[in-house]
Amino acid sequence: MIFDKKVAAALHIEAAIYLYFQGNYACVATLCGAAEGALPQPQKDYVFAEAKRKLFGQLQSPERDIVSVMNRERDWLKHYNADQPQHIVITDPVAKFWIYRAMSKYFALYGKDALTAPMKEFWRKVAASPNDFQAGTSGVHSD
Repeated sequence: MIFDKKVAAALHIEAAIYLYFQGNYACVATLCGAAEGALPQPQKDYVFAEAKRKLFGQLQSPERDIVSVMNRERDWLKHYNADQPQHIVITDPVAKFWIYRAMSKYFALYGKDALTAPMKEFWRKVAASPNDFQAGTSGVHSD
C-alpha cells in the first residue's frame, strides 16, 4: 500500500481512538504523537501551540522545558533514559489530550470535512464539538 502523510496520520489517530475506548492509553500517546509529528505545521494554532503558550505564560519556564513536560508520556514510551522513573501512569484526561492534540492539528490542516467517521464519533462521545479543544497540561504521574 502507498500512504501519504495525511492518510497515515488519520490511520494513526483512528487506531488511537479505538485503543482509547479499549483503555490502552500507552498506545494512544504513541500513535497520536506519531500522527502529530508526521503532519506539517499548520498556518493556524492548534491545541499543542495553545497549551504551550498558556503554560509558558503561567510558568515562565524555557519553551524546551514546557515542550518536554507536554511530551512526557510520548518520550517516556519512545526513548530509554536511565534517569526516567521505572513506571508511568497515563490518565484518561491525558489520553484524551493526546487525541485532541493530534486531531486538532489534523483539523487545522485539512478542515472539518476531512474528519473521518472514527474522529467524528470520538467528538460525539468525548467532546462537545470539533471546536471544543481546550488547551490542557500533561497529567503524567510517575514514581
